[in-house]
Amino acid sequence: AALVEERLACLGLETRQQPFSADGLSSVNVIGVLRGQHPALQREIVVIGAHLDHLGQDGNGVYRGANDNASGLAVMLGVAAALAEDPPDRTVVFIGFGAEEEGFLGSEHYVGHAPADLPLRATRFMVNLDMVGTYGDQGGVNALHALPGTPGRAVLDGLVGEFPELDVFLGEPGADSDHLLFCEAGIPTTFFFTEDTRCYHQTCDTPDHLDAQGMAGIARLVAAFAEALADGDQSLDGPSGCER
Repeated sequence: AALVEERLACLGLETRQQPFSADGLSSVNVIGVLRGQHPALQREIVVIGAHLDHLGQDGNGVYRGANDNASGLAVMLGVAAALAEDPPDRTVVFIGFGAEEEGFLGSEHYVGHAPADLPLRATRFMVNLDMVGTYGDQGGVNALHALPGTPGRAVLDGLVGEFPELDVFLGEPGADSDHLLFCEAGIPTTFFFTEDTRCYHQTCDTPDHLDAQGMAGIARLVAAFAEALADGDQSLDGPSGCER
């Protein structure tokens, strides 16, 4: 958590930690705020999130969580670096969620106790990055919840052609993660995810298992997606994409 906060602060973002306790454990959410530049639209928020935690260790060994979810955090930090160079109209809030593996406890706490200066009612969209390091295994990246008619789908339909090196699979609600709490609160979401049938929640989820080239492509796509969402010309009205 401290490392993620340090990296966000180095990019010039306003940072803080949001401690919480739930189900007998204590954790934190790490928050970095990139203030929007439009006098009116800066009150609107786009959230970019990735969870901080993994499984720790047991008798089988250490679960390093390279894909789940160091990959998501790395892409989130890359997106933060890209957007910080020229902040968009809307405010973008980057969140490293604690205790996702314990049942989305960090995102649940944030949705229920958003900071007073970042009210949930001002959050117009949420992008979740969870397991984005195995593009090569799947041969593509999923943009889940980007269903027809959602604002996320509208943006992606106009973007994917700019990334011919990526196969992007649009739509399909599912694969529960931290976006779910935002989605159920009526906030439109898109969840970027690559399947990992070999090492999901296994000790083999190590850095050598990651597709660095695929991650770099996903980071460029998500940065362009986030920039478009936070642009004042983009409408964020529409269904959440939470329908199953």
